[in-house]
Amino acid sequence: MGRIRQCELDLESEVTLESELKHEQQRKAHNNLAVLTQNALRKHDEQNKDLSSDVKAIREAVNQEKTRHDHLEAVNWLRQGYAAPNRLRQKPEQGTCAWVPECDIWSTWAQGSYSYPMIICGPPGSGKTTIATWLSEAAGTSITMVHFFQEREYATSNAFATALLHDMIQLETVQAVPHYLIVIKQVLALSIKKKVIDVDFSQLWLIILGLLPYMPEFTLVVDGLDECNEEARTMLTPTFISLSSQHNIRLIVTFRHHPQLARAFEPYPTIQLTQTTSLNDIQLYVNAEIERNGKTLQRLRTDIVDTIMSSCTGLFIWAVVLLRCLKDAKTYDEQLVCLRNPPRSLYAFYEKLNREMMQELTPDDIIMRRDIFVLLVGIYKSVTCKELLCLLSQEMNKEMPRGSDSWIDSEATVLRLCWPLVRISDNGIVQLMHGTVKEFLTGPLPQTMSSIHITFDEVEATLATKCLVALSQETYLSKNTIAILIRQNVGSADDPEDPYFYQYAARHWYTHLIAVRRPEMSLVQLAATFLMWNAFVSWSEFIFQTSGSQGTMLEVESKLKLWRQDLSDELQKILVLDNYFSKPYRAVADAFKEDGGDNTLPYITLYQLGEYFNLAARVEEAFEVKQTVAKALVNLLGERNPLALKAQSTFAWEYLNQSRFPEAEATFRRLAQIQEEVLGSEKPDAFVSFQRQGCAELYMTKFEEADICLTRSLAGFISTIGVDSFFYLLSQMTLGQVNEYQGEIVRASLEYEHVWRYRSTMLGPDNPMAVWAHCSMVSAYRKLQRYEDAETAVEQVIDSRTRTIGARSSGTVDAIIHKAVLYLDMERYSESMELVDFILDGGLVDEDFERCVQTNHVRATVEFFMTRVGIAIEILQSLVNQSIKIGLKGRVRSLLWVRLDLATMLRKQGRGDESSILFDEIVTSVDDDSSSSWEIPQSSGELVVAEEALRLVRNRRPDKAKSVLDRNGLRWFRLEDFWILSGSPPADTAWMKEPPLEGECSNVTARE
Repeated sequence: MGRIRQCELDLESEVTLESELKHEQQRKAHNNLAVLTQNALRKHDEQNKDLSSDVKAIREAVNQEKTRHDHLEAVNWLRQGYAAPNRLRQKPEQGTCAWVPECDIWSTWAQGSYSYPMIICGPPGSGKTTIATWLSEAAGTSITMVHFFQEREYATSNAFATALLHDMIQLETVQAVPHYLIVIKQVLALSIKKKVIDVDFSQLWLIILGLLPYMPEFTLVVDGLDECNEEARTMLTPTFISLSSQHNIRLIVTFRHHPQLARAFEPYPTIQLTQTTSLNDIQLYVNAEIERNGKTLQRLRTDIVDTIMSSCTGLFIWAVVLLRCLKDAKTYDEQLVCLRNPPRSLYAFYEKLNREMMQELTPDDIIMRRDIFVLLVGIYKSVTCKELLCLLSQEMNKEMPRGSDSWIDSEATVLRLCWPLVRISDNGIVQLMHGTVKEFLTGPLPQTMSSIHITFDEVEATLATKCLVALSQETYLSKNTIAILIRQNVGSADDPEDPYFYQYAARHWYTHLIAVRRPEMSLVQLAATFLMWNAFVSWSEFIFQTSGSQGTMLEVESKLKLWRQDLSDELQKILVLDNYFSKPYRAVADAFKEDGGDNTLPYITLYQLGEYFNLAARVEEAFEVKQTVAKALVNLLGERNPLALKAQSTFAWEYLNQSRFPEAEATFRRLAQIQEEVLGSEKPDAFVSFQRQGCAELYMTKFEEADICLTRSLAGFISTIGVDSFFYLLSQMTLGQVNEYQGEIVRASLEYEHVWRYRSTMLGPDNPMAVWAHCSMVSAYRKLQRYEDAETAVEQVIDSRTRTIGARSSGTVDAIIHKAVLYLDMERYSESMELVDFILDGGLVDEDFERCVQTNHVRATVEFFMTRVGIAIEILQSLVNQSIKIGLKGRVRSLLWVRLDLATMLRKQGRGDESSILFDEIVTSVDDDSSSSWEIPQSSGELVVAEEALRLVRNRRPDKAKSVLDRNGLRWFRLEDFWILSGSPPADTAWMKEPPLEGECSNVTARE
């Protein structure tokens, strides 16, 4: 037994040992597997890390390329908005202007830390531009920017801001700014307007101000401020004074003697250029010119220097002209003649040269010479010699000549006729030699200048004529040309070519025309014919393509009407503007209809007319024309055709403008469905329809339906045109209004703040959508009792709208009503009443009954809380009576809240029996389908239910109100009673301080 037991123990020991060995092997295998797994995971992580790094590097590379592309696009867009510095300017001679930083005035400026502008002032031709050029390289800062006001077209505040911004965004220091990408996006946002010239100075300047704090110390030299037009001078002068106070800017401004500028800059240090200050620089220039032209000038060096120094009277330009005459002389005797009897004034010098040149010209040459001067004095853009001579050759009803066949050497022709009063730059641009030449040609008339003296009326009339002739060429009278342009515009085709001189004529014909104070009858007839001709349609469509808007058409109409008022009765009869825009468009549409070649052309022509009527606020005409277009294109193409869909959508928008909300809602719902099926979800058209459907539902207080539509539109815009697009932000704003009317004020304020912050940053604080959002913030802040924020915002809104759209516009009046309601809620009753009196006494709501109701409602509520209850009741009762007198039955939402507050006040005075009748025709039986409840007088119980339900709606509990009505077998008599007043936005008088109901705390005592 013992042996057996021993064997069992041995066997058990072997089994245990074998089991342990097996477990150990399993552990090793598991550990090896774990190590392999860990290694594999580590390797996988490393690969992922490498992949992530690669993806990150690719993403960074893509972002860098996108930034580079956006930067170049912004730079190129800005570049076409200003004139590049003139190539004729040469570097000042060594030692020139050395006296400037050594003078006492400069030292005083430096000691004042450059905290105000340095002014350099002097007579024409005294060397201001020479100093500006010298300062561009010797200013003493690492960065110097110089702006020369030179060409007439670019002597504007817009061109200055464009040039400065163009230079700034190319600086490495600016490109390192944290928000540089936002800056580029701001510029690209402005480029929606194809021409920089169409952008407001304030929008460009806002971007510049955002960059200035990040700039190192730099010098800004502005040369020739006096060359600007009056509007630009008025805008830029305070801008420069404010700019100079920046710690990192040294601002230097040059201009000739000018009363307006002298007064504005009087408090600041001014270096006056006199005969003595300029003489040393003139001598340096003269000696250098003699050295450069030793062969022709060295022999008479002493005579030249002595003559110039004794006769130039400190004018650089005088010395330049004399040296030019000496260099062009054929003999030394001619040079001596020039030196012996030099003219004592610059204009006398010009007259002498003119007289001598005329002796060498034929009568035809003299006429052509004068015509050249007329064009150079008045034209806004730079022109080459060929362009100039082609303009001279222009004839009515003929294509513009190209110049290549007419003139063998156009530059030689211009110089032969006009030397030395004109000059030609390296790139072929021809211009008057100096600004003083223009003054010489247009100044007082000496007896010897009868053949060259020019009047500004002549200049403007000549250019207006040439522009109108260019616009009226056969090409632009052709229906084929008009058809191409209109198809491109309505069908969003490629941009047009820039025909020779046509773009200049298109942009400036009316500017030249209205500058003529005493026009000849022929010019007025030419303008009148153009305005009623096919050529007008070609011009209008061309401008639409280059600017993307018909705003120019309205601007021209307004300016022509003002100009026409000063014409004689005879000329006024010729220039008829009653059918401006509409007559030529209708005539072209009729011509297309007669041709029958393309049955859509008559209607896409009228499509443009409808858009013009809409922009001109001619609502009924816009509705009629757009309805005609939509029906015709649907009949021709079917309602699912993209062009027909576009016309239907444009027409449906007029339903919103006319407050025909049910029709707008139904139309946009149908269009959205078709657009999704036809155009797909890759294009935004369907989502625009959803947005507009939601807008109609908002106005009809169908808030839940509006929320769904607007949310759907937002999702669609994200995937099609992006969250920065106009339509996305419009949907966001509308959704904010939906939230606000439902009582979700915090949500609404966040929507408003986002839109305001984005649009004001990108397009400036005066951008209409930014101001709309800002005004909506006023309403939200007031309801959140953030009164200080609301007051700050509303003051900014009123200021912006007063400046941009006028003090009497509905948008400005809405903002003032907002402020009056705010002061009521803040219990600043006297200030609220002042605003009410301002509105009523100024007649700002005389033509708008609902806004009149809102204003008087605030007034009555203020009277109530100032314990003048009787007066308050009289005001509110008069509003109710007035609505009955003028036959208003519904559609005045604000009147509902007047009835509620009037009922409360009547009860306060113990006149509760008079209050019930205020709620007649508010509700009716669910079984009643009559148009009036006057047939069966409403019971007192129904009137009580009407008031209860109405108070629930006012307190943003419409569902509870519906339950009350349902329980009593009633419904609202007119749903349109609750429709929201359109505005930007209108004040919400449903939610404002109101008289307390019975049992609520009140400190009001009923008394007269």
